[in-house]
Amino acid sequence: MSDSPGQRAGEETLRRVDADDAMQTLDLTADAYRRAVRELEDLGVVEADVNGNHASGYGRAAVFPSVYVELIGRTDPSIEVGHELGLILRVLERAGEDRRVRRDEFAGLGIPVRRLQVLAEFLEEHGLAVFHGPGYDDWMFLDAELTPRGWRVLRGDEGLPGAC
Repeated sequence: MSDSPGQRAGEETLRRVDADDAMQTLDLTADAYRRAVRELEDLGVVEADVNGNHASGYGRAAVFPSVYVELIGRTDPSIEVGHELGLILRVLERAGEDRRVRRDEFAGLGIPVRRLQVLAEFLEEHGLAVFHGPGYDDWMFLDAELTPRGWRVLRGDEGLPGAC
């Protein structure tokens, strides 16, 4: 039996969960899954991939990075998302202004690559950093840099949005 999405959330990009996996884990019918996805889309919690070949009409759904960041610590209390976001920002800070950080510099942070990807999406979504592609393997970027807003957060002029 596979781990549930909550149990795997810290290791994988469980932003995107296959419809069949979600239905099995949550014991939902195709109709119930369809209603749930539509409700969550309407609330701005998930984005869904339409699949006309699936009984529910959806192939998978993904929580937005801001939702992931807000809730991952509740799903797995061992994950300190604010700390991890801070680690990523500090790596970017050490490079200095107008300098890019190569992706391998993030490898030593102890953050699983797939979770780091979601945290990178969160930082980009909030205008704190830019992660430049294309990537390869598990990494979806080659290098990254702070934005002016990212520098303001590091100076303490602004708070880190959504971090728990």
